[in-house]
Formats: sequence, C-alpha cells, structure tokens
Amino acid sequence: MYLADIAHRVILVVLFDNRTTLGLVRLKMRQTVAELSLLFVHIFSRGATPSSTPHLLAGADDEIDKLFQ
Repeated sequence: MYLADIAHRVILVVLFDNRTTLGLVRLKMRQTVAELSLLFVHIFSRGATPSSTPHLLAGADDEIDKLFQ
C-alpha cells in the first residue's frame, strides 16, 4: 500500500499486490501526485472566493416549498 498527501486535504491510496514493488509505485506516482496536488489546490482555491455567477441552488428552497403547498 502506498499513501500520498495531496494538497494537504486529500489522501491518495494506491493498493498493489506482490507482483509490483513499492519503488516502482513511488516512481510512477511521483508525477501523478504533483499533478493532482496542483489540480486540487486550484479546485480548493476556487471555492474560497465568492463566485460572480449566481449560485446554482439560489432560490431552490422557495421552489421546494411551492411543491408542498
């Protein structure tokens, strides 16, 4: 089993059997972990700032209430 920290918020778990060595998994995962870290940092930073577009679920509570009247 190989564990990697992605962007300090996600844990990547790679399971492999005895036909593969930990060294080979670490070698193959090095670039993947770097790319995933950049991707998740970008995703998490997008959620931190308010969006200029209206929220997708804005007004959904009112519409749901209308269904049950």
